[in-house]
Amino acid sequence: MKQFYNFNGVDGLSIEDIEAIASKGGRVTSTGYSFSCPVAVAIIPQAPEWGTRVINTQGMGNCGTIVLVGRTPRARAILEGGKVAWLRGHGVSGPVAMAAVKAQYGMEPDVALFACALVSVRGEYRGNSHREFDAWSGMPSGLSYRRKEAALAISNAAGRK
Repeated sequence: MKQFYNFNGVDGLSIEDIEAIASKGGRVTSTGYSFSCPVAVAIIPQAPEWGTRVINTQGMGNCGTIVLVGRTPRARAILEGGKVAWLRGHGVSGPVAMAAVKAQYGMEPDVALFACALVSVRGEYRGNSHREFDAWSGMPSGLSYRRKEAALAISNAAGRK
């Protein structure tokens, strides 16, 4: 039987490599159902402006995506620009991409694209179910209700009337 081991994804990367990853959205690597257990690094020794965080763990120790975290204003600006470019590459408009990057939830292309569609919907949403949301927006989608709420918050931040 194999042994589980910790994996941080940034050992051996140079500062240039880390900044190149940041300029493309900040995703270092993903792992799932393997013997490698992703771990966060508060401060990357070879690049002290950067750290990592593990997201999407699905409640398991051996699943997750390792993403970069900017520890200085310069690093955060590089990372934010990379995330906006990544969303724009998926067809998301500029204002919605900027709002999605700043939102707590919504960095998924599906959520941001739904937020683009919601920008043109008029009126205030006052409901609490899929059916009410779909009737209000006129756009049924396969997103979870929480993701629909995130898309609505993003579209409001991007200038929905």
